[in-house]
Amino acid sequence: MDGARFFARFLDADFVVRLLLTLLLVSLLPLAEIVLILFVADLIGRYLTFAIVASIGLLGTLIAARRLRSLLEAARARIRAGAYPAAELDDVAGVLVAGLLLVAPGLITDAAGLLVFVPAVRRAVGRLITRRLQRRLAEVYEYLRLYDL
Repeated sequence: MDGARFFARFLDADFVVRLLLTLLLVSLLPLAEIVLILFVADLIGRYLTFAIVASIGLLGTLIAARRLRSLLEAARARIRAGAYPAAELDDVAGVLVAGLLLVAPGLITDAAGLLVFVPAVRRAVGRLITRRLQRRLAEVYEYLRLYDL
């Protein structure tokens, strides 16, 4: 019966549309990254282009790691005070997304990652993620509060 439910899910129109959009994004984004890098390399030189892409990724990752450390420390302080760190978790999720985008090589993902570092965008992206994980995050909060980590 579980197999029938699994295959019935593939007939759901919303699932098929989401799957096709995901596959389209996964296939078109690397192609767009390559085209943009080649275009910029023609304008300013390939070595400078690759140096810019690598340095933005490295610098952004270092900034994300530093910001994550401070956000996790703030979340830990709120948990010790007995409050649920909702805003801190939103920020953590946003910084994680920004860091992942900056680790991926390319100018489009770097620009998107830097955009997610803007506080309003970071919180909005973080809220989208934490809203889906709310129940699990509440369980983690209870565990951390119980064991005073």
